[in-house]
Amino acid sequence: MMKNQKFSMRLVCAFLVLALACTCGGLLPRADAAVSSLDPAKACSITVTTPVDMPEMETLDFAVDLYRFASVDLNVEYTLLDAYTGKDGIPENITEIKTYKANDLMKLAEALSAVVEDLTPDATISVSGGEGTADGLDTGLWLVVPETCDTDRTRYISVPFVVALPNLEKKPVDGATVEDWNYDITAVLKPETEELLGPAEIIKDLLSCNTSLGGADVVFSVTGDKDYQVKDPVTGEKTTETKRVYSNVVHFHFDQPGVKSYRIDDLPIGTVVTVTEVYDGGSYELKSTTPRTQVVTVDDPVEPVQVYFENEFNEEQKHSVAVLNHFDYVSKSDDGTVHYDHSNPKDSTEEAR
Repeated sequence: MMKNQKFSMRLVCAFLVLALACTCGGLLPRADAAVSSLDPAKACSITVTTPVDMPEMETLDFAVDLYRFASVDLNVEYTLLDAYTGKDGIPENITEIKTYKANDLMKLAEALSAVVEDLTPDATISVSGGEGTADGLDTGLWLVVPETCDTDRTRYISVPFVVALPNLEKKPVDGATVEDWNYDITAVLKPETEELLGPAEIIKDLLSCNTSLGGADVVFSVTGDKDYQVKDPVTGEKTTETKRVYSNVVHFHFDQPGVKSYRIDDLPIGTVVTVTEVYDGGSYELKSTTPRTQVVTVDDPVEPVQVYFENEFNEEQKHSVAVLNHFDYVSKSDDGTVHYDHSNPKDSTEEAR
């Protein structure tokens, strides 16, 4: 049930609402355009399908909630139902929806979405294998609210939209094209996609330390690379392109033996993270069982994938130091000079705080 779904106000929404309305045969029925009279008592159905260019959605099971907010009569006049009267953004004379443009429909769907957060759906479509249907629906105006759903790497977000039951559909009759009522409509979802993000964590365990040397410093080089499918705009051919999505240096300073960790958030799921200990101090070394370079793949949006390094005092009396310089971009002058804020956190764990 979509009780808490937030309506996405994005430029693409107008296109999505319009496209879905057109898929359903047109949102603006006119009684004088049909070859037969509208039957307000006839049962209707809505079928929702996933787009053919997103075959991965066929592996998902998700819900589409349906809310009937207006009835319709023989003359194609709509009457707002009680639960929706007097609400912000919803006109009392809902029949004026026949004159709405795409942007108006988007605003209406947004207003309706705010109302239905406190309501129980009148029906729910269970989509599985890329398709789902709800039948036995009353005629009138309906708000369709698809559930946001995820594969292991991608989130699919479909905006709520409005449909009319029945709808007008063009049909060939005796060599001519006429419009007649369609009581069983199909809507193809056109979701936006977002990459799912997940964390990685570097754990450093210093087993022993000579405090007379001023503690121990350890520096890591961290990179993250992700493969993407890139489609040639001319040939349509898809190729794999590897993009660097993360690059940084992580510094730990120890005043005594112990464990420290550094968490990297918001890495795209599937990112291959390479962590290399590039500096371990003059008097410290990695344990022989700990690889200097470790490679892991981000695979969960909540639980961090971890790399673990152990260092110990090697009995040498070499004083060493490492300095972490942190720069934040501030602005760029007209003459091209770039301005930064500069700080020297003690180590990356301090920087993270």
